Amino acid sequence: MGCSRWSLGIDIQPHQLMAVALARRRDGFQLRGWWRFPLLGADPVRLPADLPQVLSALRTRLPHRLSVRAAFPVEQAIRHTLPGSGQKLTPAQHQAWLLAQSERQLMLPASELACDFARLSGTTGQWQVCAIRRTQRDAWCAAFAQAGLALQRLTLMPCALRTLARLAGEAPTVPLIHSDGQRFCWIAPWGQPLQYGCIPCAAGLAAASAAWHEAVPSGEAAPAPLLCGDGYGRAGWSPFSLLRHRSSPLPSEPALFCVALGLASMAEEQPWTI
Repeated sequence: MGCSRWSLGIDIQPHQLMAVALARRRDGFQLRGWWRFPLLGADPVRLPADLPQVLSALRTRLPHRLSVRAAFPVEQAIRHTLPGSGQKLTPAQHQAWLLAQSERQLMLPASELACDFARLSGTTGQWQVCAIRRTQRDAWCAAFAQAGLALQRLTLMPCALRTLARLAGEAPTVPLIHSDGQRFCWIAPWGQPLQYGCIPCAAGLAAASAAWHEAVPSGEAAPAPLLCGDGYGRAGWSPFSLLRHRSSPLPSEPALFCVALGLASMAEEQPWTI
């Protein structure tokens, strides 16, 4: 299996788990494998009861050296815009100031939150905070560690797909729509500030597209979205062309694996980061 460390992206959907393993080489990514397992769970915000067994089964197919990444449910994340400080601060002072602002805006103590901050482009110094409760993060880390898959990165699904769109060379104005079989999630293009929203799949793809159009800044024409996830496996977006090397065949339904591929292609970061 080689001695280089693999980057493993794991996408947990209500009824299935997808995983993609990549190895980083000097001239790009190498596909090392992909896996698809059924799950008994039906709730998109709760970890399925059989997840430990499925993760353990996946672990037996993998080498020892891994960088494991997973996508946290967007419904459990808190997102808010913070004003800029307007002062010259050291990095440590700026971090403390952002945490204090987050406490004030989210009305939760910083000790209970795992926060990530991103400066909003095109604004007067505004920042966006994405936060999850530390207890939720720790529960996810514990579930993965139990199977021998220690999480190196826990992020949001929209962030993984935006990263993938950028790496695959998609235009910075193209939105995305992802389906997990129960809900559509529309996602702003990677060239714009992070925005996303969810509606039930029963409402239809047209409703998801309409929700995205409502969020587009006035006067801008939105191109057709990239479609991926459940129901778009063969006909949806296929970004595997970004891989320069392959040691295994591509999946027959590539759009199902977009989130897992995006997670695997993300840079190394802290256990919770956008």
